[in-house]
Formats: sequence, C-alpha cells, structure tokens
Amino acid sequence: NHIVFYTLSNSKGEQIGAGCRLFDEPKRFELKNPNLNFKVLEGKNKTCEVTITCSNVALYVHIDSMDADFIASDNYFPMRPNETRVIILEPMVIKGISDSKPLKDSITVRSLYDLMN
Repeated sequence: NHIVFYTLSNSKGEQIGAGCRLFDEPKRFELKNPNLNFKVLEGKNKTCEVTITCSNVALYVHIDSMDADFIASDNYFPMRPNETRVIILEPMVIKGISDSKPLKDSITVRSLYDLMN
C-alpha cells in the first residue's frame, strides 16, 4: 500500500492546499490505529477550536456531533503521522443541547480506521 501526501503553495510560498493520493482502494489499506486525540477550546460567539493529533496516518478524519449542527473549517481530511491540525467549528442550529452540555462536549473525532475496525 502506498500513499503520497502533498501541499500546494502559491508563488509567495503560502500554502493554499494539501491532501493525499492513495495508490489503492482505501478498503485495501492495512491501517494502523492512528491514535487520534483531540482537545476542544471554546472561543468567541460559541465557536470551538478543535486541536487534533495523531501518531500514525489517519485517513478521512472527521468531526461530528449527534447533538449540534456546525460548520467546520475543514472536515474529512488526511493526517500525516505526528501531525497536529486545528479546526474551527461555528455552531449553526443547536438541537437538544442545553447549557449543561455545550457543543464542545458533544464532539467526536473519528477516521477511516474507526469505521473499518
């Protein structure tokens, strides 16, 4: 199984994109547990900053909540080993969350590994 990670930069050297290319079907990859960890900090206007780390390749990393709708600055993305990624969540319609359970407490972070195992 082979995977290539890439970053795209503009003429000023600023990163404008990133991703990966798999050279086989995702279901054929023998993925190791990426050991995803995340920390959530509340920001202004009920936004949340989610810091995600992993120790192995993590494919299709996604943030979800069964209790709230939100717009994520990025979602369903690959992560390289030992990468840290910060994602901003802006809440939309809050359904079923009371003051005792804010958005930050209803977030889960998963990857393809979790779906396959």
